[in-house]
Amino acid sequence: MTVAGPPVLRDNEAEQSVLGAMLVAPGTVSDVLAMLRPEDLASEGHRIIFEAIADLHAQGIAPDQVTVKDELERSGRLSKVQAGALYMAHLAVTVPIPASALHYAGIVREHAERRRLAETTSAATRALMEGADVENVRAHVRTAVGSGRTGERTTLPIEGVRE
Repeated sequence: MTVAGPPVLRDNEAEQSVLGAMLVAPGTVSDVLAMLRPEDLASEGHRIIFEAIADLHAQGIAPDQVTVKDELERSGRLSKVQAGALYMAHLAVTVPIPASALHYAGIVREHAERRRLAETTSAATRALMEGADVENVRAHVRTAVGSGRTGERTTLPIEGVRE
């Protein structure tokens, strides 16, 4: 009998594919931005690129490898992205199917929701082990978890639930 390990709480390929699709198919940007937030991406470098794409989109500028690289340079964030401009080129050429951007975004969101739920339950466990009031922890968990997949992303720190 094989015992499976814990599920992975990130999908680097899906994150790369979302970003790559946004770089080569600017028409996907609005829909992806409606579905994801920067914090949904597990990789800090991916969050930085995502934010640059969102910033350009908000300015009415179509994101591509050049405009995103320039935005990252202008804002001093390019050095925070591993391999910088080369990585943007990698994202653009490795996206499997740009038209599947929303499918990739769904994968990223699912992993983000798993991470948030894992963080919430871990914090609740720590609080309970430290003697927090059960009803306060339960209320914080319910608030943090929210209504599931409706797009609400409310998280409250468990710290302070001992009140």
